Amino acid sequence: MESDHPDLDMTAGAVLALAPYGQDHHRLVTTATRFVLDAQHPDGAFTPSWTLSESSVILRAIDALTAARTLPAADLVRIDGAIARAAARLIATQQPDGGWGHTPNSDSDPLSTAQALTVVARHGPPHVTAAAGAHLLGRQGDDGSFPSPPDQVGPRPLPFDYPVVADIHELTALDRISGPPLETWPTRTPITSPRTLCSPTLPARQRVMRKAARPT
Repeated sequence: MESDHPDLDMTAGAVLALAPYGQDHHRLVTTATRFVLDAQHPDGAFTPSWTLSESSVILRAIDALTAARTLPAADLVRIDGAIARAAARLIATQQPDGGWGHTPNSDSDPLSTAQALTVVARHGPPHVTAAAGAHLLGRQGDDGSFPSPPDQVGPRPLPFDYPVVADIHELTALDRISGPPLETWPTRTPITSPRTLCSPTLPARQRVMRKAARPT
């Protein structure tokens, strides 16, 4: 709302929405990008607002800063430095099991891991990406879903849970690291047995697509 204090998640979202129209909204997007840059901590992290997950807010900020790179006269040195520090924060806080939790001191969960994986796949070394991908695949349930604790808390500090959010982020992360583009995915494949659904040779995203294709 207009009377509320500026918020990193909302501001990053505004940058993502307006950056493609930077010629018309150059001053506004430049100011919003500077707000995102100023919000970064020396260790590369950002303070979460609408989320409990550090990797979620880092992903949001990096996506906004990446979009802002296309603006005329963008401060590429500062933007690229912020992206590098944020990616380094995720690399440094990866858990021994290959995943990430809400915070560096939290147990790994699929949603936080998927959000981090989407960043390190673009800006991290291959071994970090590989470990995260393996962890994520190991967390998929037999029904094709990725059960994960809720991480959304805005606008009140009460977590609310939309399980499909985790599945969406997992599919996005896994698609970034392997496989054909989204438009080539099967829309519906007959399932001959429960064992087929959780076969380790079946791509994880197909298992989620099959879950979604089941009649209710």
